[in-house]
Amino acid sequence: MSDQVGGILEVGICDGEVVVNHPDLKPDANGVGHIVFSPGQARSFASLLLRKAREAEEEVAPSAIPEDILATSRVLDLEELRSAGYLQEVNRVFFHPLGLALAIQPDNPNEPLFVLDRRDDLEGFVFDDEAGLREKADLVDTQRQLRRIPRMEKLGYFVQPVEPFNNHGEVQDAATGKR
Repeated sequence: MSDQVGGILEVGICDGEVVVNHPDLKPDANGVGHIVFSPGQARSFASLLLRKAREAEEEVAPSAIPEDILATSRVLDLEELRSAGYLQEVNRVFFHPLGLALAIQPDNPNEPLFVLDRRDDLEGFVFDDEAGLREKADLVDTQRQLRRIPRMEKLGYFVQPVEPFNNHGEVQDAATGKR
C-alpha cells in the first residue's frame, strides 16, 4: 500500500523497507525513480523533515514569544526541569490525571520534549517508583511558597484566573475565588 503526496510523491513499503517514488528521480530498470530507506532511516528522515519544516515556518512567521520576554528570560535546561521536580509535578498534578504525560528524551535533539497520550485509558499515567516523589514535590512546593506572597501583593492572585475579575471589578484568586 502506498500514499501519494501532492499527486507527485508516492511512499510505500516493500520487503520491510520504506520506498519513496518520485517522477524526477532517475528511473531504475523498471522505469521508476525511487529511494529506499530502512525503517530506522525513514524515522530519522521524517524527524529531519519535521525539524526543517519548523525551521522554514520560523523563518516566515515571527516567534510566538515576544522579544522582551525572550530578552529577560533564560531557558531552563531539561535536566534541571527534571531534577528540580518541575517535570514530576506538572505530570503528577496536571498531565497524569488527564491521561497525558510530558516526557523528556534528551538523546533526541530534534524533539527532546513531547507528550505521551493515554486519554483512552481512564486511569491514565501513574509513577512506578514513588521513592522520590515526596522529595521533588517538596522542592516545587518550596518554590510555590516563595512566590505566593509576592504574586498576591503585585497581581492580586497566585494562580492566574481565567476570569480575572469578580462582579465588583476586583481581581480574584483562581484557587480560592477570593480577592
